[in-house]
Amino acid sequence: MRRTRWRIGGLYGRLIVSYFLVTVLAALIIEAAATIGPIFANTYNPDNTDPLVEVLASRYAPRLADALVKNLPNSQSTIYRDINALLVVMNARTDGTHIAIEVVDTQEHVLAVSAATYQGDKHHQTVSGTTAQRESSFTTPTAQAVIHAALEGEQRYDALMRSDPVTGFTTAAAAIRQPGGLVLGALAVTFNGTLHSLSPPSNAPAYFLTQFVDHLQLDALYFVLAASAIGTLTGVLISRNLTRRLGRITTAADAWSRGELQVTVRDEARDELGQLAQDLNHMAEQIHTLLATRQELAVVEERNRLARDLHDSVKQHVFANALLVNASRHLLDQAQIEQARTHLAEAEQLAQQAQEELAALIQALRPAALADKGLAEVVRDFARDWSARMGITVMVRVSGERATPLAVEEALFRVVQEALANVARHSHANAVTLDLTWEAEQMALLVSDDGTGFAVAEAPPGVGLSSMRERVAALGGTLTITSSATGTTVRASVPYEVQS
Repeated sequence: MRRTRWRIGGLYGRLIVSYFLVTVLAALIIEAAATIGPIFANTYNPDNTDPLVEVLASRYAPRLADALVKNLPNSQSTIYRDINALLVVMNARTDGTHIAIEVVDTQEHVLAVSAATYQGDKHHQTVSGTTAQRESSFTTPTAQAVIHAALEGEQRYDALMRSDPVTGFTTAAAAIRQPGGLVLGALAVTFNGTLHSLSPPSNAPAYFLTQFVDHLQLDALYFVLAASAIGTLTGVLISRNLTRRLGRITTAADAWSRGELQVTVRDEARDELGQLAQDLNHMAEQIHTLLATRQELAVVEERNRLARDLHDSVKQHVFANALLVNASRHLLDQAQIEQARTHLAEAEQLAQQAQEELAALIQALRPAALADKGLAEVVRDFARDWSARMGITVMVRVSGERATPLAVEEALFRVVQEALANVARHSHANAVTLDLTWEAEQMALLVSDDGTGFAVAEAPPGVGLSSMRERVAALGGTLTITSSATGTTVRASVPYEVQS
């Protein structure tokens, strides 16, 4: 069996690449949906029309509580992801130029801060670490009072959201609580301008792109790499099995092309490839049976031809020879020695002719190897021997000789044999011209003699003429016979592409 090659252009390589690309694309779509979903929900969720303090307390503070309680290695990135999403929401709800968000613990130590200054459609965002200095907008007495109220667990709205009369900044805060109610810290937001109901930001595409990059985690890369590896491994396993099964079919087809029709495809699966293998095995079996039948028919046909040739030539000579010998014996009894000697001489001549006919039949059974010598040389040798036996001149002309399928050469050689045999029996010709022409798409044979001719339409249905027609027609060719008082012409043409 042929070994599977790692070629991108081959079926095996293309299937593996397809599995890899599909897996990577699916993983990227899943990761993009998981990243964009929270951003979209936070920005466009109708719940964001609730008062700002309620949004902070009900939506964002519980998420931050999970990150603070669990204190996982990626907790810091989770906090920044949530407050950056809140930054987008605040930009959609306000018409100011500056927004700042911070997370503090119970001692008012800054755990995370994010701020953005907007100028038209452009914005500048700064993200600081846990050791960052507090944003200046959070250092005013008003902001400090709001944050302190949140850390104290204050529930009143007027205590958790207030505006500074000097700076014009509004500060809102919400307590970050454990599930049991213990305060872990506070989430605070400060902004200038007016707070409006939710509306999509005018530069939504830019914000979504920025937030997507900000929210994209390193875990996403690990997920894509792991999914790609699993998908590629799956592609290797599935593709290898598929190409192995196709390789079995290819191996069997290669053997069939060499005539080894006993080879079968071993595939017991019940899918489409298994059904294809069974159909091909059945087809090979039918072809094997057909070839065996054709071989048997060819043997029968050859026997019939030999029987006809023996009947028309050797048998007639032997019968006449027996009559002459019998007559000679009676003449010898009557002491007519000269007449008996004449009959014996005729009998000897007939015996010699019978011997020549038998030699011709033997040569027809074992012609020179067409595959070794080629049709032109074999026809020249046969015509030379036939001319020497029959005393009829034969001129062989060859034009455009080239490589020809063996089946075509064999069929035309048999036509030459049959045509010359008919010339010897019936035409009384003195000369024969034999032309072999290799044309563009077919090979042509022309055999013409200068004999007495015959009426083609009235000719009895002999075995010889029908045999020639059948041989040529079996290869998709044509054969025509024309005859007149000045001679007979046999024309045969067979295409190079054999058609049965």
